[in-house]
Parts: sequence; C-alpha cells; structure tokens
Amino acid sequence: MSWKKELIYAGADCVMDINSTIEEVDLQIFSLARRNNKQKITQKQSETMINKGKLVMDHKKHKVFWNDVALHLTRQEYNFLYLLAATPMRVYTFEQIYQLVWKDYPVGDIKNIIWCLVKRLRKKLNVVEDGAGNCIVSVRDIGYKFELNNENEQQ
Repeated sequence: MSWKKELIYAGADCVMDINSTIEEVDLQIFSLARRNNKQKITQKQSETMINKGKLVMDHKKHKVFWNDVALHLTRQEYNFLYLLAATPMRVYTFEQIYQLVWKDYPVGDIKNIIWCLVKRLRKKLNVVEDGAGNCIVSVRDIGYKFELNNENEQQ
C-alpha cells in the first residue's frame, strides 16, 4: 500500500494493480470522470444563453422560457434541461445524468429518480404548450437526449 501512496503523492491521478477490485476501479473512474466533467461544466456554464427553437435558457439569470412563457423549475430540473439543451442529440446515460445533475455518485434506483424528474419537467413544459415536453426524448434502457421536432423548432 505504501507504494501506491508514494505514487499518488508524486502526482499520479490513479494507481491500480492486478489485485484491485471492481469497486476500486469503478471509484477511480468516477473520480477521474468527475474532475473532467467539472471542467466541462465550468466551461459550458460560461455560455450565457441557450436558444433552441422555442426554448430559451438564460444561464446567468437561471431563467427558462418556452415560447416566451417563463417556467419555474427546481435546480435539478434546470440543470437536467440545461445539460440536454446545451448538447442536442447527444444521448446521456442514466449514470452520466445523475453524476452531472446531482453531482454525486449514482447509488440506488437512479433510473426511477431520473424518470420522476423527467415526468415532472415534461408536465411543466406541456402546461405551457401541448407537446413541448416531447423535446426530452427517452432512449430506451440508456438515458435521455434533447431533440426538437419541426413543431417545436418554429417560433
């Protein structure tokens, strides 16, 4: 164990050996991904506006509008929608969504947690305009993506 400690103190990001358990490998991957994602999120948050069809997100003011109607979202709903809208058509896995939105290691029934979040968010979008929630597209057994159909692209 002392050789691992020496390597970490010397600047290594990750030290594994042949006897490492799957859990250790998984935790190391999560740690490295979290650091990488924090850099990406910080970079993306410098973007102040997202304008995708009828959706407008003002990141500085933390405001969301659909067809000029303000939406009142929770922090997780906002972060989830921002994540998807900032990279349309990119599919995020349930694990990636949980790590990026909740900023925590995925534990428990994360599919159900995310499904409930999406259900609430779609409901809020559909109140403003029928079918607006369809911009959040489920990719079966993988995760979610943001995709505007022709109706939602027009302003």
